[in-house]
Amino acid sequence: MRTRLFVLFLFLLLAAALVFAGCDGNPAAPSDISSESSDLAAASSGDVSSNMPSAESDASEENSAAPSADASDAFSDASDTSSDTSDASSEDSIDYADPDFLASQLDEPFAIWEKASPITVTVENPYTDNERWKLWWGETCLYTLGEGTYVYGVAKNDGNAVVTLFTDGSPASVTGRDGKTAELTQERPCALLDAEGEEILPFGEYERLELISSAPRIAAAVSGDEAYLLDGTGERVSERYASVEVCRDSTGYADGTNLLHIVGTDGGTFSVRVSSEGELSEEPEHPKPSAENLSSGYVVDRMMRVLDPFFDALRIGDRSGIEAVIGEEKYEEAVALIDTLESDYEPCQDYEKPLTEQSGNKYMAWLLKNARYVSMPGIAYWETVDLGGDGAYLMAEIRFAGQEDIIYAGASFGTAENSDGVYPLIGFYLSVGPYSVP
Repeated sequence: MRTRLFVLFLFLLLAAALVFAGCDGNPAAPSDISSESSDLAAASSGDVSSNMPSAESDASEENSAAPSADASDAFSDASDTSSDTSDASSEDSIDYADPDFLASQLDEPFAIWEKASPITVTVENPYTDNERWKLWWGETCLYTLGEGTYVYGVAKNDGNAVVTLFTDGSPASVTGRDGKTAELTQERPCALLDAEGEEILPFGEYERLELISSAPRIAAAVSGDEAYLLDGTGERVSERYASVEVCRDSTGYADGTNLLHIVGTDGGTFSVRVSSEGELSEEPEHPKPSAENLSSGYVVDRMMRVLDPFFDALRIGDRSGIEAVIGEEKYEEAVALIDTLESDYEPCQDYEKPLTEQSGNKYMAWLLKNARYVSMPGIAYWETVDLGGDGAYLMAEIRFAGQEDIIYAGASFGTAENSDGVYPLIGFYLSVGPYSVP
């Protein structure tokens, strides 16, 4: 009996020694993949090229160095989530792809632009002519975008996600996880995904998809004069309209409802209110500004639509569209400063300085360099809507991707409705900070 116990003890001791040796004397040693990805992240953390992100960029091979997943403040702070997601592969659900995992999958220096959990967008070689964008759902690559194709925005509610793309003027190119590539000619190609990331409506079927945040409804446009309301499965649940758009009033409604602006095929205009349960009820158009309703969502909605062309021009580097708002002189002054920006510079770093030491041209240079990589703005607040004298007036602060005090815009609207049933825009201005009103 003693002999058997002694043999068993020797066997266990030998097995433990073999396990210990297999771990190089350290049972908690990191995997080879983690080591390689850490080396890649370190190697890719050099200075970024300061070329303006536009179709006219002259980036050279010498300026192709780009930030790693945790080295670029111009992108969102997805790297901060790495400590929470390092063990995500063993979980049933993944909020974000772990940067170390992404580093093991991507060949080039990259940065992370994350939009809506569990979606992560990676940009290989940002700020250069050799950018490559990928969209991940957790740690699965759903889409690889071709040259000149970028993510315009990602919207998500409890049941669906919408991915919208934009291009530098060429057709959009999208390769799915099945390896098939689609060439799309729409200005803003969209895809609708379910809560698991499975594709419900592929890119190319609709030119615009807008999620209604508190309800399982989607405002969808097939083309310029054909639009519908969809349910969460992509099925049409309305008659054909000429257009349907979600109200841009960022304040929303206290009862959880949303408002849609609709133009019928007969040219008539009306609104549809959508409850949080998805129920629809038709009502008159968006309330116009009145003595009883000074902080009108109508004005906020119109204001954002006035700003849309400027921000679109920034995203694609459209010089003429940018100059139409800020002028040729301001544009050239800002472009001249792009190469002088520190790689980690953000305008908020200057906010505590006296206004006389802040530079609107420097802020504009930052926008020209980074507009492609940041989310679209929304009105943070408005100060006054005045119905006296020159008509309804709005003064608003615009927050651009969490950066405050960069852009200020104001508009005045006439109080007499035009033939389209809306108040006409009679004045508009936009200035890039520090704070100033013409």
